[in-house]
Amino acid sequence: MKNNRGSSLILVIICIAFAGILGTTVLVSSTANRDMKAVDEMAKENFYQTESGLDIFMANLSQMAEDEMGKAYQYVLTHYSPDNDSLLKSEVKRNLFYKLTDTAYSDGATAPVKPALLDDCTAKDSLFYGVDPAIYKTGLRLLNLESGAVPLQVQVDGDDLVLKDLSVSYLENGYETTITTDVRVKVEFTKLNVETPVTVKGDYMDYSIISDQNVMVPEGGSTVSGNVYAGDSLVADNSGNLKLSAKRLIAGSEVRTQRGGSLDISGMAGHVEVWTKNIQTVRDVTGATGGQSIQISGADCYVADDMTIGAEHSTVGITGNYYGYMTVGGGVTAADSSAVVINSGRSTLDLSGLNTLWLAGRSSLRVPDIYGGDKSAGAYREIMEGETISYKGNQLAYLVPGECIKEYGHNPLTKAEYEALRGDIVDTAAQFGTDGKMTLAGYVASNPCEVIPVRFLSEAEPLYYVYLKFKTGAAAQEYFLRYSQVNKSQLDTYADVLQLGEVKLPANAKIKTNGTVLRVNDSHQITDVVSGTIDSGEAFLKQSELKQKFSGLVAMLDENYNGVATGSLVNSIVRMSEIPAGEVHLYFDKDMKKTDGPDADGFEVIVATGDLAFNSKEWKGIVIAKGKITVQGGKFSGMMLATDDITLRSADVTGGSSFIKELIDKNPILQRYFMNYPLPPADGEGGEEAGARNISVTFENWKKN
Repeated sequence: MKNNRGSSLILVIICIAFAGILGTTVLVSSTANRDMKAVDEMAKENFYQTESGLDIFMANLSQMAEDEMGKAYQYVLTHYSPDNDSLLKSEVKRNLFYKLTDTAYSDGATAPVKPALLDDCTAKDSLFYGVDPAIYKTGLRLLNLESGAVPLQVQVDGDDLVLKDLSVSYLENGYETTITTDVRVKVEFTKLNVETPVTVKGDYMDYSIISDQNVMVPEGGSTVSGNVYAGDSLVADNSGNLKLSAKRLIAGSEVRTQRGGSLDISGMAGHVEVWTKNIQTVRDVTGATGGQSIQISGADCYVADDMTIGAEHSTVGITGNYYGYMTVGGGVTAADSSAVVINSGRSTLDLSGLNTLWLAGRSSLRVPDIYGGDKSAGAYREIMEGETISYKGNQLAYLVPGECIKEYGHNPLTKAEYEALRGDIVDTAAQFGTDGKMTLAGYVASNPCEVIPVRFLSEAEPLYYVYLKFKTGAAAQEYFLRYSQVNKSQLDTYADVLQLGEVKLPANAKIKTNGTVLRVNDSHQITDVVSGTIDSGEAFLKQSELKQKFSGLVAMLDENYNGVATGSLVNSIVRMSEIPAGEVHLYFDKDMKKTDGPDADGFEVIVATGDLAFNSKEWKGIVIAKGKITVQGGKFSGMMLATDDITLRSADVTGGSSFIKELIDKNPILQRYFMNYPLPPADGEGGEEAGARNISVTFENWKKN
């Protein structure tokens, strides 16, 4: 046999070598796998960092778009359009395009994103706000900003905006990931109900009466407990008497009495706000002399223009606070200035119970072109007066005294006399006065007079009345203050002849006016002259504040509302398109569940597209009329809304704030009539949520390299 002793050793050596090779292969493979995993992890980290930068960009762009959506939606709320969907999309698109590019919008336009939105990640309006400043432009880079790169562009694409070829890169430890994509900004929402944009913000359910026109009390005695809104006027007429208890009364034009009417307004819990443009008692042109009365107790009265006593035997009394807040500078003419005017005899003005009498304006004298002629505004000329509370007899104070008329010494002048003077009429150095002496110098303008030809109906030629033309409003006040001293006996004579009634005012410390105020006692004698103390800056600030509040209340029952008024408050409360033709009665039991017929202890809701009239009816509920509402006798508890007049004749009305909201909330069939509720389905059972309105920001043409 051959010797095999060395073969075993060789075999062992071969096996060991094979195992070593195998081990080395495994080791090399494991090392390579580990390195590949590390590379993959770094690549993924780069990708995530790049994507994180894009996420921040998208979030900031979405927020910017939502902000512009909010602004556009506010615009739509105050600009009615038959296609508010398109209007909203258009506004968002226009506003956002300009916000991104500082370039005016046009269909199909393309413009670069302004650098300020991309250069700095620390600015709050930056599209990269929120990125770590330590890595922005070093680790995370917007390649569109690189030298020679195409800038990031915004393109108008139909209803959308597209940011084209956004390119973001992240570089770290030699690894870099780049993502390039387009970003589409789309406005997505359901059909916008064109009636909801003007929904009333104020709490209309606190109002017992809301009329777009007038609230009338033509005869008999009526009572109202609850807030009242009259888009035009609150009127007591033909011996009608209204006793109103409310927290707030709003009358867009005026609160007035006429033909023997009377108003007694007081506050719930002792306080009422009265907002109106004018308060007045109106002279009866038939010659009747029956007394009229306006009594307002515990009030904050905010009156934009005048309080005028025009009817003989009137009694006007106010307690609380009174603010007449318009100044001459705040209006087109002197007539837009807040004052108190007493144009009738045998009347009493009692303001002695006021804590504050605040009058920013001065009265004006309106001189007609033809006495007994046209009463339109264009037939009058206005002369500035120096008084804040003006009395009929004082009007002669604003004629140039006869002593100051050159050559002729009297006022008015005939046509021949006026023409002979050739415009050189007034001697400002001439002295005048019955109880002292003064001159016009220092008070009048360089052109010291305004000449108004006035023709009486029976006369062929006019007489020329020469009125003072003051250099400033303050000069007018100073003039009358001095005039009332040097002509006191003459003014007392006028007051006695005209039989002016008593004028009671609060203590001087409570009076702040922009002109003079006279106290008149019950013997028709002027007992005191109080000069104005309001600073013009203070008057302007108060005017701006109260004018805005009044505008908001008239438009939307909301003193903070500063949008566009629709002209119809009722149409801002009621969804008129849902009011059925004719007249519909809906009945509910005491638990507010709908019934088929009347319930003695329940509620009744009446809606109509025409006028409604009720005679001696007693019930509680809601009345909505696209027309007039007339209530003759009876009792009503709830809320009445009409696009035309609401007339009360010997009626008793109580607000329904204690039950109206609950009644509507429990019955979707009623919700369909009110703007601030979602429109239920056609069957009226159950409501539906308003469709979502939002901005979507999405990627397109995304690629990674």
